[in-house]
Amino acid sequence: MGAIQVALNQELLTCIQGAESKYGHTDNWPDALLTEIQVLANREPEADAERKEAEWLYRRGFTRDAVALRLHRSAGWAGARKPVITEFEYTDDDLITLAALSTYTNYEAALRMHRNLLWIKEMRRKLNDQ
Repeated sequence: MGAIQVALNQELLTCIQGAESKYGHTDNWPDALLTEIQVLANREPEADAERKEAEWLYRRGFTRDAVALRLHRSAGWAGARKPVITEFEYTDDDLITLAALSTYTNYEAALRMHRNLLWIKEMRRKLNDQ
């Protein structure tokens, strides 16, 4: 049947096509070749730094739309990279900005800072504890 021609991983596609032409059916492929193909298929994407930056922004409480805007990606792309957050992170500038918005409600502050409402509540709790 042959490999699909629209593969995103060109190196993987080339390896599979070479194996098909040399060995024929997949039952005839050597184990070393199968291992090599699995390594190529399961590797991390090249945009690993971009994914880490998106996760860092989410941990700082940014909304999906704010992450997408900051990384120049679609909201769907940003939403697919949202990690499960167990603890929020913050910078000193975040707390200074939030302190300046102390007269605003949590909802209004979240809208102005483009942050998650839970992040605003948690950071205000930290400010009150200090």
